[in-house]
Amino acid sequence: MRLGYLWVFVLFFSFFVGCNQTDDLKGIFMGKTWKLTEICYDNGDLCKDYCVIASGGFDQEAFDISYKQKAARECFILILSGVESGEKASGQYMRRATNVVFSGNWSVDGKSRAFQTSYQSAETDKDVLGRAFVNAIKNAES
Repeated sequence: MRLGYLWVFVLFFSFFVGCNQTDDLKGIFMGKTWKLTEICYDNGDLCKDYCVIASGGFDQEAFDISYKQKAARECFILILSGVESGEKASGQYMRRATNVVFSGNWSVDGKSRAFQTSYQSAETDKDVLGRAFVNAIKNAES
């Protein structure tokens, strides 16, 4: 299960942390809305780890429900706002998984290529992919 969260983070944030000294942090992060489109392994296969039940089996019904909700425009989004100061930027984020809106703080250092979030909200999404999405952002660190 932990691997699934790691892949969500890696795939969702890999383009965020590729900053270098010449990247425009403001252009990448401030006032942007990002949408989760797919979760895949390095080889391109679709990741379904977040739909594994306690016994270790795959929950096809939960996967189908999550997949349909992922296609909805208002689900699985991350909205970033903040300020840039030299090679660093920070601010607040608001995200919506499926039925719960979450928020927190974020920061990025273009020189060290570090990205971090701090989690502020306490509600839990009912959807399995929603929980994976929340945990990936909550635990985002590179």
